[in-house]
Amino acid sequence: MTTVASPRLVRPAGLWCAAGAAVMVVVSLITVLDDSLGRPGTWAFRYSGIVLVAGHLLVFAGILALARSGVAGSGPLSRIGLLVAAGGALLIAAAELILRFAFDLGEVFFGIGTPLAGVGLVLGGVGVLRAGRWSGPRRFVPLLCGLYVFAVLYPAETLAGGASYPAIAGWNLCFVLLGAAIAVDLQR
Repeated sequence: MTTVASPRLVRPAGLWCAAGAAVMVVVSLITVLDDSLGRPGTWAFRYSGIVLVAGHLLVFAGILALARSGVAGSGPLSRIGLLVAAGGALLIAAAELILRFAFDLGEVFFGIGTPLAGVGLVLGGVGVLRAGRWSGPRRFVPLLCGLYVFAVLYPAETLAGGASYPAIAGWNLCFVLLGAAIAVDLQR
């Protein structure tokens, strides 16, 4: 049986997720204009990590809120998927911090955390669709967050030969939508 958290706990986590992801969208788009934010060794790169780690932790909170909300049903694949996604999000937050001090090690953490988050959100997203507790477009948002990694982020980074900040901004925009879907759903 799935333990469903109180809306008093889940709704704020959805709002935090949306806010943290929105800040990361802005930072990613600024990086497109000012590449010093993405260039190791610059003060901008080092200190932007503080904002990005905080944003990733808020996304982690949103994924946990999704898992605890019960909208993904009680199936083992959706439960495991959302736990894997949360673990991936936590690894991404760690990667963002580590990247500032040990770039290659940070990249390893990104290389593990990002696909884990993607696969976990695909499984959790399928669980949301199967459970049928959300209707309308928001029921596809968790699945979108997961599929985006493989359909957009990785191909864009392959074409760019490294980080693709517009694609990263797009993925974070998916999490803005996820946070909003969680918060709106539980507002009623």
